[in-house]
Amino acid sequence: HFERGKAFYKAEDYDKAIEAYTQAIQLDPEQAEYYYERGESYFGKRDYDRCIADDTKAIELDPDNGFYYQQRGNVYTWKKDYDRAIADYEKAIQLEPDKADYYKSRGMSYHKQGDYDRAIADYSKAIQLDPENGLYYEQRGVSHHSKGDYNRAVTDFDKAIQLDPEQADYYWGRGVTYHNKGDYDRAIADYTKAIQLDPENGLYYEQRGVSHHSKGDYNRAVTDFDKAIQLDPEQADYYWGRGVTYNKKGDCDRAIADYSKAIQLDPGKADYYWERGKSYGWKNDHDRAITDY
Repeated sequence: HFERGKAFYKAEDYDKAIEAYTQAIQLDPEQAEYYYERGESYFGKRDYDRCIADDTKAIELDPDNGFYYQQRGNVYTWKKDYDRAIADYEKAIQLEPDKADYYKSRGMSYHKQGDYDRAIADYSKAIQLDPENGLYYEQRGVSHHSKGDYNRAVTDFDKAIQLDPEQADYYWGRGVTYHNKGDYDRAIADYTKAIQLDPENGLYYEQRGVSHHSKGDYNRAVTDFDKAIQLDPEQADYYWGRGVTYNKKGDCDRAIADYSKAIQLDPGKADYYWERGKSYGWKNDHDRAITDY
C-alpha cells in the first residue's frame, strides 16, 4: 500500500495516494513515514490542516527526526503562521544543527516577517554548511535587496548564477536589483536571459517591460506587457503597467481600457483608480476623473 501511495503521489493523484497511505497506516499504525507521506498528499490538495495533523503524528512517533519538524514548519509558512514555523525550524536545528536546509527554511520565515537581519544570518549559516548551493546565495541576495543593500544583493546573485547558471529566477532577482540601482540595460540583459531559460513566465516579460519603460523605450515596453498578458491574462499588474506605458505614449483611451481591466481583476488597488483618473483628466472627462480620485 505504501509503495502504491508513492506511485499515486508521483502521478499527482492525491486522493488515491491518501487512500493507499491510509490502508498502509491501518496495517501498521506505528510507522511515522506513512503519516508524513499522507500529509504530503494532503498538502498537494492544499488541505494544510490535515497535512499538519499528519506531520504532528509523524513527530509523535519519531520525535528525534528534524525533517518532520521542518516539513511541518513549511506548511505553517504556507499558512503564513510564521511564529509556529520558526518554532518548528528551531526544533529541527536543535536536533540536527548541521543541516543547512533548516537554517534556509527559518531564514525564509524571518524574511517573510520582515526581519531581514535574522534572515541573512540564517542564510549565511546555511552557506557556511553548504557553500555550493546557489539557492542559499539567491535567498540571501533577496534579503539584502529588501534591506536596500543592492551591492551585496548583486554579489550574492552573481555567486548563485555562477553555481547554477540554468536558474532563470537568479537572473530575474539580479535584474530587479539592477533596475532598482537604475542600471536598466543590465536589468534588461538579465530579464532576457531569464526569458531564454523560462520563456513561459509572464513575470519576466513584465519586469523587462518596466525596465524598457524606465528607459523611455515605450514601444518595446508595450510588446513585453503584451506577451506577459498573453501568458497570464489574470494578472492585474500587467494591464496596469501597459496602461501607464500607453499613457506615456499619449494614448489615453488604451490606457483607460487597461486600467479598467486591472480594476476588474483587482478592485482593491488605489493606484489603478488614481492612474485612470489622471487619464480621464487628460481627456477633459472631469466627472469620471473625480469619481476615480
